Amino acid sequence: MFRPKSLPSRSARRPVSGSPARRSDHSIAVIVFMMALVFVPVLGMHVAVATFGSENPGTAVTALADRVALLLNLGQGAPG
Repeated sequence: MFRPKSLPSRSARRPVSGSPARRSDHSIAVIVFMMALVFVPVLGMHVAVATFGSENPGTAVTALADRVALLLNLGQGAPG
């Protein structure tokens, strides 16, 4: 049976040069964002261990958690 060749989807076509409605590709931004979600906490853990001592990493992690909690509570102010 004869099947007609399907046309590529509109997003798969290359934009015509000078076209006012050029689509931008956000995949790079998504990849960078997802990598940052992993990289930033890991970097924070390395800094905590390097700063607070590598002999007892549990103390370093606890100190890091205390610092983060302190930073999060700075903006709340005193109730009243």
